[in-house]
Amino acid sequence: MTAGQPSQSESDRREAAAAWLVRLQANDASEADWLAFETWLGEPANKVALAIVEAAMGEIDDHTDAIAAALRRPGVTTQPRSRETGGRSTWAWAGAAAGLALAAAVALAIIPKSIAPSPVAVAFSAPEVATRLVDLADGSTVMLNRGAAIEVRSTAGERRVVLTRGEAAFKVRHDPTRTFVVAAGDAWIRDVGTEFNVLTRANGVTVTVRAGSIEVSGPGLTPVPVAAGGQLQLDNVSHRANLSNPNADDAFAWQDGRLVYHEATLAMIVDDLNRYRGTPIRIVDPEAAALRFSGVLKIQPLPEMMSQLQAFLPVRSEQGKGEILLRMR
Repeated sequence: MTAGQPSQSESDRREAAAAWLVRLQANDASEADWLAFETWLGEPANKVALAIVEAAMGEIDDHTDAIAAALRRPGVTTQPRSRETGGRSTWAWAGAAAGLALAAAVALAIIPKSIAPSPVAVAFSAPEVATRLVDLADGSTVMLNRGAAIEVRSTAGERRVVLTRGEAAFKVRHDPTRTFVVAAGDAWIRDVGTEFNVLTRANGVTVTVRAGSIEVSGPGLTPVPVAAGGQLQLDNVSHRANLSNPNADDAFAWQDGRLVYHEATLAMIVDDLNRYRGTPIRIVDPEAAALRFSGVLKIQPLPEMMSQLQAFLPVRSEQGKGEILLRMR
């Protein structure tokens, strides 16, 4: 084997990583495909391979001509051949480049430029009844709250996660050469290595930092630094940011099955509950929506949570047509 050339196992892992990225973006990608991908990603060496291929694919648009020229050289084959691995049919791709060039050549060979996004996005979501831990290829982790969803995009110089809905807690691995960015609603959160929670609602985004520091920006908003213990609330309408210093651990309490509130309106609480339970809850009376609550709610089956609210607030719940109605009592 030529010095500097990846071992056969390394090459196979990169080929498999590229094949997974292609498969998961297909219109007919199934839940079984995603589960199999997560199993494959559970091996640390596979995470490294995925990070390499993602970074290479993110660079393709900037180096298309050079890579295409390399692929036209004699002895370079870009035709796929079928191979069975562990009972599943994957794609094996032949190439003559080494390191990142190999990954880029593989990516360009198997994904037509007209359909290949750059950088490539990989989606993850949590069911409505449980949280989900996502291990990223760079060693960072994202804990998704119930019903939350993210898209992960990586390039050679940036790690990006788009929180498309819900709430998520991030533990970012320190890497000064690759900024970690979270896009949530109108907010852009930049970080190098820390721990923070991001909650999206219809009216805005709340970011709470438990360790390290971040920088939050948005439309018309000068970047705001947020240190450990700080919380920034960004309003989607006014684009105003409110910075405070609550107990940061309260924002992460959902990971332990608790919701902690401080002078929260019932409308806000119901908005949270509607992310946790399949049966929608609707507040009938505007007066009830404005009620405020400070305390802890345990995340449990819906009847029990309704009982908690009725014990603390002057409201009553009743079963409507396909929904739970809350009104003043």
